[in-house]
Amino acid sequence: MKNLLFLLWGLVLGCAVHAQSTTEFPPKWLGHWEGKLSWYAGNAKTPKKVVMQLKIQAADTLGHYTWQLIYGDQSEDNRPYVLKPVDAGKGHWAIDERNGIVLDQFLVGDLLPGRLPFKTVPSSTIIAWKKTTS
Repeated sequence: MKNLLFLLWGLVLGCAVHAQSTTEFPPKWLGHWEGKLSWYAGNAKTPKKVVMQLKIQAADTLGHYTWQLIYGDQSEDNRPYVLKPVDAGKGHWAIDERNGIVLDQFLVGDLLPGRLPFKTVPSSTIIAWKKTTS
């Protein structure tokens, strides 16, 4: 009987730990990322290159993360957004621009695809976690 209770308690704890871990954003995404954004506008054959940074860190609210986009230098175009779980267990997240715009994102492996809500031109984004060498 003791062994059965111990086994059941172990299963309960194991399920609780697994459920908790699925609500976190993947730790390998956290950090300060820098690079060049390839921006294709209209029917352009070659992209415009824009220096860009993305800073992702745990926020003060449990389960929320900073999602700070910087285009150019810090003072040029700094966008301090928040990444929030919608249904993190299913990979559903939202980037809250804190101005009434909330972008749905879906974590699929190492990709975070979503759509931008432009009324005039539909647009999609795919953010990929990819280790590169300089």
